[in-house]
Amino acid sequence: MRLPRTSKNRNFGARLRELRHARKMTLVALADQLGVSTASVWLWENRQRVPIAPTVQRVAQIFGVDPSALMEPRAEAAAPDQAPPPDLQDLIHAIEAKGFRVQIARRRNQRG
Repeated sequence: MRLPRTSKNRNFGARLRELRHARKMTLVALADQLGVSTASVWLWENRQRVPIAPTVQRVAQIFGVDPSALMEPRAEAAAPDQAPPPDLQDLIHAIEAKGFRVQIARRRNQRG
């Protein structure tokens, strides 16, 4: 079940991705530090889930920010309609880190 795109989960996801990228941290590394699955972190960043309060506090501690700052919009942040697409490369690395092989195939042109 997907959450509606509220400002709470939109802001948290955007801030989390911003902080993680600033530290050059992978999804896998952050998930390991938090003791959660890589998929959970991916869902948070892509605004489909929001972690429970103790996890938000742990994220804030890892990045050295106030927990409330993770939920508040940033003035210079992009508008919700201009949110960056999911970081596909991070997702692929996370899947491969779990021992799976990822292949991306191009779509064939359909002829009618």
